[in-house]
Amino acid sequence: MCKQNKGEIHNENKNNFKKDSSSNCYSSNSIWGYWSVTAWFNSGYKTTAADTKYGVKKNAYIKQCWVRIQEGSYDKKVWSEAFTRAEKKQGRASLTCGNNPFYVATATWGWKYN
Repeated sequence: MCKQNKGEIHNENKNNFKKDSSSNCYSSNSIWGYWSVTAWFNSGYKTTAADTKYGVKKNAYIKQCWVRIQEGSYDKKVWSEAFTRAEKKQGRASLTCGNNPFYVATATWGWKYN
């Protein structure tokens, strides 16, 4: 489930690794396998009110996205390449890590805007 938590620069979304699929974010899990989270965007696309369900601001151009996984002492954040809206490219950030069943894992993701 994408939950929106607005910040000054980006929207942060959290998932305690329930499956969530949208055009902007996805996370998956396996009890004994691994955790994975991915976020993506198209830099030349102006977001609309309908896109807010994915946790983005409406009427904005996304320039960069990020994903993060925290589990026990593991804490890693990965950023996509940044693009201007004139470049009209697709950015993607993805992170996968092994699962430790003794800790609760949390995935977060968000976007920075032009």
